[in-house]
Amino acid sequence: MTQQPSATDPFFIKLLFAKKQNLPTEERILEVLGSHFGELEGLTYSENGAGAVVLDWEVDVGEQKVAPMVQIFASQPHDVDAIGPMVRNQMWDVFPNADAVLESLPYEVAGTDFLGSILDPQTRANFEMTFLDALLELFPDADAVLFFDTGRLMRVDDVRAHEFEGIERYIRLAMNVRVFSVDDDEWLVDTLGMHKLGGPDMQYHFRGLSPEVVAGHATAVAEYQLANNFPIENGNSVQGLSEDEHSDDPGDAVMWHCRYEDALIGPERVVLDIEAGEFAAGNRQRADGNHSANGREG
Repeated sequence: MTQQPSATDPFFIKLLFAKKQNLPTEERILEVLGSHFGELEGLTYSENGAGAVVLDWEVDVGEQKVAPMVQIFASQPHDVDAIGPMVRNQMWDVFPNADAVLESLPYEVAGTDFLGSILDPQTRANFEMTFLDALLELFPDADAVLFFDTGRLMRVDDVRAHEFEGIERYIRLAMNVRVFSVDDDEWLVDTLGMHKLGGPDMQYHFRGLSPEVVAGHATAVAEYQLANNFPIENGNSVQGLSEDEHSDDPGDAVMWHCRYEDALIGPERVVLDIEAGEFAAGNRQRADGNHSANGREG
C-alpha cells in the first residue's frame, strides 16, 4: 500500500485576476495579517512578495515551540495551460465554464504556508481558511480562488457568500469532491484535500446510485472524520444509503464497510475506501474476508 503523503507539503491558495496586481505596502500586509492571525514576527518584504512567522499559532514540537509561516508571492502571469483537462473537468463550482473562467483570468497571486504540518488537522484547516480571508482582504479585486492542491476553482463572490463556520469551511470550500464516469452506470467518487491535512481522503466505486448523492455522503463523512480526528478504522462501517436515500425509517439504514486502500485515481495517496453495499462495483476483499464483485456481496 502507498505510504500516506506527508502533510509537510505547503498548501497553495491562488487568487486569479483579469489584470496584474500591485503588491500592497509592507504596512498594509502587516496590518491585515496581524488582524487575522494575531502576533507576527520576522516580516520579510520585497518586490517578489512578503512573508511572516505567525507566533499566535505556535505549538510545542519536542522541547521547543515552533510557529508556522505564511508567504505571499507577487502577482505574475498564471500558467493556464498547465491545468490539464482532468483537473478542469472536476471544477464543479464553475461547471461547465471552467475553461472560460481560467482563460479570462491570466494573472495570479499565490499564497502558501510553511511548517503547516506542525498543526493538527483541525487547526491547519482553520489556519488555511484564515489565510484565505487575509488574502482576499489584501487583494479585493480577485475574481476567483483556485485551491491549487485540490483543483477546486470558485468565484470569489461565491466564496464570500458562504455561511460555513469553523472546520466546515475547509470541507465546503477547499476540499474537492470529484466524480468520474467509469462505464455506463459505473462511477467513482473521491475527495481530494484531506490528505493535505494529514488524513485520508474518501473513495467510492459503485453503480446504481446518483453520483451527486454519493458526493454528498462523501462530504458528510469528511466532516465527521475531520471533526473527530479521523476515528474510522480499517474494517469499521458507516451508515450508507439505501435505494430510498430520503427515508426517515431507521430500519432502512444500511451499513457500508470501510477499509484503507491505495487511491484508484491520482494523486497517489491512501484513501478510506467505502464499499457501497449492494451498489459496490469492482472486486475487493472486505475486512470480514468476504468479497464483493459487480455490486453484489458474496
